[in-house]
Amino acid sequence: MSLRLLANSPILITGSHRSGTTWVGKVLSQPRRLHYVHEPFNVNAAGFAELEHWYTYVCADNEHRWAAAFETHMGMAFNPWLRTRLASRVSLTRQGQSARAFVYNRLPGCHVILKDPLAFFSSEWLSQRYGFQVVVLVRHPAAFAGSLKQRSWDFPFAHLRDQPLLMRDFLSEYRTQIEDFADRRHDIIDQAALLWNLIYGTAAKLLERHPNWNVVRHEDLSREPVAEFRTLASRLGVPFTRASQHFLERTSAASNTVETAKPHQLARDSRSNVWSWTQRLSPEEIARVRGQTEATARHWYGPIDWQPPM
Repeated sequence: MSLRLLANSPILITGSHRSGTTWVGKVLSQPRRLHYVHEPFNVNAAGFAELEHWYTYVCADNEHRWAAAFETHMGMAFNPWLRTRLASRVSLTRQGQSARAFVYNRLPGCHVILKDPLAFFSSEWLSQRYGFQVVVLVRHPAAFAGSLKQRSWDFPFAHLRDQPLLMRDFLSEYRTQIEDFADRRHDIIDQAALLWNLIYGTAAKLLERHPNWNVVRHEDLSREPVAEFRTLASRLGVPFTRASQHFLERTSAASNTVETAKPHQLARDSRSNVWSWTQRLSPEEIARVRGQTEATARHWYGPIDWQPPM
């Protein structure tokens, strides 16, 4: 396809799951001329294809399997209104998503914002083939581990092991660990530490190759939300409006709770949430996460980031 069909470059908000990608995507898409697309790489959602793996990796060697479906879903390849047969509720959902994206892709001053942590390993493909501006959200490894522990969210490492191209291009140095974690269940803290290393070890490599990508720490957004989001919006060339600020202030206010039983609850006391992991993890678990991730985490976090304020 030709990017000349697109009036403005689309934006990808990615990183690990539980890193704040939904919050960032929703804040940035508040202006009317921005269209939010939610997780087309999610295997449980009405995405662009029937995907088999969490964190599906698309690259030049396998794009023939995925490109046409992705372009249709994102309203890039052709007018989706020309599709006349709808087989199911899922296809109807995809049709509406594609129609809206088709319009926003072609209106001057409009952007499509694709929020998808599960597209992380495909971010280079999305950037190179379609011109996506990439935002990588980084969250403290102990906060990531604390969030997975709170939700009791195991990760199926076989989904990574069973993608030969992903193992070849990014994860070969972790092959033994991935195979071990795929074959038998490990403690969720150790799962979180390995998964954090896999994602953000890859992020370090990608950001070195693509210095123009935007990397943002979840903690910085949480501490100074208005200033940090305004800066990010400026870098991406999108407006930060009164609606953006109102939504941001409502979802980050100190009057909000820190803990919630709803995994996708956006409204939090964002400043207090920075250190929520100190309550969710035991001292032994914190030490374990730090020991397993610090070699990678030092790209973004120093000793002070492991010491909560007194």
